[in-house]
Amino acid sequence: MIAGRSTPCPLSELIDVVEDRLDGGPLVSDLRSAARVHLAFMREPYLGHILSGRKTIESRFSVNRVMPFNRVGNGDAILFKRSGGPVEAIAFVACAGLYFGHPGPANFEELWEYSAPLQVDAAFWSTVRNARYATLIWLRNVLAFKPIWIAKAPGDRRPWIILRDQPQCPPFGEAP
Repeated sequence: MIAGRSTPCPLSELIDVVEDRLDGGPLVSDLRSAARVHLAFMREPYLGHILSGRKTIESRFSVNRVMPFNRVGNGDAILFKRSGGPVEAIAFVACAGLYFGHPGPANFEELWEYSAPLQVDAAFWSTVRNARYATLIWLRNVLAFKPIWIAKAPGDRRPWIILRDQPQCPPFGEAP
């Protein structure tokens, strides 16, 4: 909820409220300059692992080509919302690696080496074995802040939302 309000924060105001929570700290300029700001919905234990610093790579696996596949770039900001709870942390993308077209176990063997920074085990890999698309996102500057409750439309079950999507540079031939 927004300070002084008894209602949850609309998604359209979330970035401004996060800036206030960062209280003029060094990450405010990173947030303002991020081409994209994402909202990722997280389950435990993964959010806790990110906040503790044990999980340094976020991942998303899917059978279909859905967000955030091919929509995350270096320097983007990611706001983390606890599943069933508030938005409570921010991180920035150090590096985004995209993998797709998993026809067999060889591709997963390549990804298996990231088990420790992903904080996953063999059971996890068996649950995503049919995925055709994967996004690996290396995180930096993870920071928790005072929780923000948001207003999400009833029935909106998206696990990943892009709140701001701005090109880094103007199209070729146009002045900035």
